[in-house]
Amino acid sequence: MSLARHVDPDQIIQALQSGKAHKHHVHTKSALSTVTPYSSRYASQQEISKFKIPKEGCASDAVHQMLKDELDLDGRPNLNLASFVGTYMEREAEALMVENLSKNMSDADEYPAMMAMHARCVSIISHLWGVQKGETAIGSATTGSSEAIHLGGLAMKRRWQEKRDAEGKDKTKPNILMGSNAQVALEKFARYFEVEARILDVSEKSKYRLDPELVKKNIDENTIGVFVIMGSTYTGHYEPVEEISKILDEYEEKTGNDIPIHVDAASGVGWIIWRDESFLPKHLIFELHYLGGTEESYTLNFSRPGAQIIAQYYNLIHLGFDGFRAIMENCLSNARLLSKSLEATGWYTCVSDIHRKNKNVVNEETETSADYVAGLPVVAFRLSDAFKKDYSHIKQESISTLLRTKQYIIPNYPLPPTEEKTEILRVVVRESMSLDLLDRLITDIITLTEQLMKSDAMDLSAFQPGSTSIEKQHQSKGVDHANKHKAQRPMSKGVHQQGKDEEMDQAARGMEKRFFKVIHTKAQGIEIEPGFGHVQKQACFEAGVVGISSKVKGMASIDGNPWDLWLLEVERQSGDG
Repeated sequence: MSLARHVDPDQIIQALQSGKAHKHHVHTKSALSTVTPYSSRYASQQEISKFKIPKEGCASDAVHQMLKDELDLDGRPNLNLASFVGTYMEREAEALMVENLSKNMSDADEYPAMMAMHARCVSIISHLWGVQKGETAIGSATTGSSEAIHLGGLAMKRRWQEKRDAEGKDKTKPNILMGSNAQVALEKFARYFEVEARILDVSEKSKYRLDPELVKKNIDENTIGVFVIMGSTYTGHYEPVEEISKILDEYEEKTGNDIPIHVDAASGVGWIIWRDESFLPKHLIFELHYLGGTEESYTLNFSRPGAQIIAQYYNLIHLGFDGFRAIMENCLSNARLLSKSLEATGWYTCVSDIHRKNKNVVNEETETSADYVAGLPVVAFRLSDAFKKDYSHIKQESISTLLRTKQYIIPNYPLPPTEEKTEILRVVVRESMSLDLLDRLITDIITLTEQLMKSDAMDLSAFQPGSTSIEKQHQSKGVDHANKHKAQRPMSKGVHQQGKDEEMDQAARGMEKRFFKVIHTKAQGIEIEPGFGHVQKQACFEAGVVGISSKVKGMASIDGNPWDLWLLEVERQSGDG
């Protein structure tokens, strides 16, 4: 959930009531009595209280209608093609959820049937993920995939600490590896649980996913594990789990250090499964006795709804393996059709690869997803080089903006650092994306693109979606997608750093120290900074740089090494000139 700041209701209400329309309200004596939902005082006489509980209540039908009307301003979930989370459930499943809304997962003794379903789900999912004979899988439902990632990472950290304790070695410098394409939940684990995040660059060569060669170069005795994603948030590519596993096995044979893998493949309700109970340290498990029975717990959220567990069990039994496979085959088939249609125009190039064949198909009518590059049903695409050359005035972001006017939510954003010059549009093809809806989407994308091609250069920034509400102004602040990699607290700060070659880092830092020695002997104010990369920019801030202004044409030479020149504001420190 987003952080939110305090709102002063008196100040806002006073401003709202200062106008003529808000003076001398007249309404019925009974706040709970209305003829129709729109005959309540909230229809025209008074706004719904937003930041402070009202003194009087209101009829349930009126409140329902007012909230429903406001929620109509949201996007339509079925047309939110940015989300990986499924938005469709059969009515029978929805009925089960409504019937069990009041059940809580913390009350195992009170709701034994629901907890039995939870245990069955853990077993079923364990077998789906290939638990082997002789292994005793253990796991739990979680509040989304983020909690599952944090629990898995914490277990890896604690196992590593226990091993270091047993060997009498230092345990203060744990690190974990992930690609720069990792979703924020993986980065949150590292920051919240004080683990150095070695965020490895991705590239076109690595298919914008975790690069096994960089994994090999960045693991050491302090590595608690490797986060591997099935599949990437950006492009849907599956990361090479088997290849990385072999690298870690070879490392263990040479050094004796066993580095585990956590596979992130969750969306929605979320589940954390360990293939054997030996991977979950015993002292992380809490034994509870105060709810009528004895329960073991290992979760970040204790009290939480249980209806989602029932819905998950419903899906597993209702669909079966063949049903799940049929749904995914349909999604992948439609995603391939979208990919091929976009590239057939010549205007777009797909960054995702699920439409590219990995072997010759004799009969295309019998082809399946196994005949194509593996990945999620995600279509990541961009304007082609030829299109950008012929229509240089058209910004790719305009496509996303204009599609929003037709209620499609299709994000446009840059690829991870080192590849951020490439922006992509991304469509997640879910179960509810029927062939008819897909045909409409393809038609709309082509039509809007043609309209832009026929138009003059224009500024579409005024059409960008965004909220100017009071609530939005008081919520947590961030940056727009164009400045995504310029956050105030990037992962490179604190105990987090980009996974780089250690010798190059040391050499660069030595050069930085010599450079900043020159800076600190000069007058304070505007100074010069070498235009170097991530590690060097970190040293700028450590040396007191508080802001970077515009680039200066020209070069400078320090220790015989050329540097681009930038203008800097350098913080004055005591003892410096």
